[in-house]
Amino acid sequence: MEAYLGIDVSKGYADFTLLDKEKQELEKVFQLDDTCGGHDALKKLLKQFTLQHNISTMYCAVESTGGFENNWYNWLIVLKKELPIKVARLNPSGVKNNVAASLERNVTDALSSRYIAQYIISHAEKVKYDVPDNIYSSYRSMSKHIALLKKQNTQLINEMKMVLYSTFPELMRYCKQGMPAWVLDVLKNIHHLLPLKNLKLNNSQKLKT
Repeated sequence: MEAYLGIDVSKGYADFTLLDKEKQELEKVFQLDDTCGGHDALKKLLKQFTLQHNISTMYCAVESTGGFENNWYNWLIVLKKELPIKVARLNPSGVKNNVAASLERNVTDALSSRYIAQYIISHAEKVKYDVPDNIYSSYRSMSKHIALLKKQNTQLINEMKMVLYSTFPELMRYCKQGMPAWVLDVLKNIHHLLPLKNLKLNNSQKLKT
């Protein structure tokens, strides 16, 4: 028989629902941690279910959740060598629209895993299995994140200069090529210092964080 495993991934764990082609539960919903122990437990359970229900092919699916699903997806790809399984990564909007069309109102982690399994049964023609994972996707994500941080850093420095100009315009002459560390030290320790009118530049350069 064919079986369908819906996997709802959360941060640190996942919920699993196993259905048959008639969308009936073959096993009760179970939850596993996203750890080596949890992955090993999944392997044992899938082997057990395959023998117990005489499963010829088990279709498994996770939603794309910004990377939280990667560990489970990659582990299932590894298990393909030992088990008759196929693995897919789904667009969450497809599952969401399918739930809305069925007029379902309740949403929990356990139910979400069931909705995923129901989706791959009802829309088998839309699901692509065993698509090779792009090994560079995580690097692209990291690169985009670094670029975003650089952009935010520039924005914060510009905002800081605007505030500095309106409060301590005397310091702006020293910030033409960026924000010197000693200026930041002055601003950080301003409530501990003498009034600025008594503060000498050579003293401010000696400040320690």
